[in-house]
Amino acid sequence: MSRISNENMEKKSWMLKLQDKWELDSLFQVVIVLIVFGLTGTTIAMTKIFFMSIFGMEDASIWVKILFGIIAYQILILIFGTLFGQFKFFWKKEKKLVKGIGKLFKWIFTLPVRALRTINQNN
Repeated sequence: MSRISNENMEKKSWMLKLQDKWELDSLFQVVIVLIVFGLTGTTIAMTKIFFMSIFGMEDASIWVKILFGIIAYQILILIFGTLFGQFKFFWKKEKKLVKGIGKLFKWIFTLPVRALRTINQNN
């Protein structure tokens, strides 16, 4: 009997950690968010080939397919998040993701400029 309660405590522990990390109000919200993540991933996995054939991308490179999957995932997660009443949570995550991607691109595209500055300073 004590083993079952210890397992329940461990399960509750990681759920509470997610609730704190994601700043959610209840464990029910944590469960809903996990369901949305699961549905989104499953939907992408099951429909990617179908949608790629619609857009004529069957013979596209692996990078195009990965990019397509990432974009489709971001759109679907907002749709499922809205259907499950968690749009605010997922929108916050999307904004954070886009901001991070923007910083990455800024860093990548300014890399040559920074390299030239370093070279000029050393000369």
